[in-house]
Amino acid sequence: MEIKMEGDSNADKVARRIFKELKGKKYFLLLDDVKEDLNLNEIGIPESNNGCKILIYLKRLRVSFATKSGHENASQEVHFNYNTISKLSKLEELVIDVKSPEHWSNEVVENIIKEVAALQKLKSLKFSFSNKFIDVIEVAPMTLRISIPKATILLSFVKSSSWKDVQSINSFEFYIGCQNSEPQIPNFFRYDKCVKYSNIVGSNSPILRVLAEADGFELVNLKDIKQLSDFGIASTDKVQGRLIESCDEIETIVGAVDSAVLPNLEHFFLSNSKYFRGQRSHSDAAL
Repeated sequence: MEIKMEGDSNADKVARRIFKELKGKKYFLLLDDVKEDLNLNEIGIPESNNGCKILIYLKRLRVSFATKSGHENASQEVHFNYNTISKLSKLEELVIDVKSPEHWSNEVVENIIKEVAALQKLKSLKFSFSNKFIDVIEVAPMTLRISIPKATILLSFVKSSSWKDVQSINSFEFYIGCQNSEPQIPNFFRYDKCVKYSNIVGSNSPILRVLAEADGFELVNLKDIKQLSDFGIASTDKVQGRLIESCDEIETIVGAVDSAVLPNLEHFFLSNSKYFRGQRSHSDAAL
């Protein structure tokens, strides 16, 4: 492809010309040794479903997730086809700008996370809402850090990744349903595997699978859990530190059981929970 700009080096004009030349055509775009974030929209690369190939040596990518506007005067947004993510085998950093939040759903998040799970070199996945960046996945040298809205999405990522299951991850921080993806439990560094579970209605079987491996566990702002054993007794056997904050409905630790519970618990922190009595109901088992 040859584009003559007649001496005009304005980047926006170049991008518009590139878009005009490529739209509706088949093309192969090879990107090599890209050292900075690259926004395909800004350089005029259109989305295409007619066999176009955009390439494999890309290490850093920033794209927009948006719907095409039908308004004649509206600025055109390129709808990002997230199904191509897993083909970017060298990708280390991915930023997705969310331009149409009304079309952003847990299903979309799960599909994107499934795709990046296959990228063995990935170090960072971020979503950007009005230039506010949210860290979703961070693969640090010593730990895996993930912040997602649902436990099912977390397990979907792990299953599709090289880890395959939570038991294979030596160190992790999982933030599920959290607006604040920072640990609140004191002396957080004590714990190799920590889960923060927040703003979600009820407990469910996916979270139990994650908790079975955790040694640090935070419950924040859950409104319909009456007792901690609603999460399952065996699922928290490895927990050494636990924090409960703003869980107004919690009354007791566990219900009636015939064996010791929370056998490894060393630190228990409670804050802003109205009805918690600090004892088990109808049980003589030792805590």
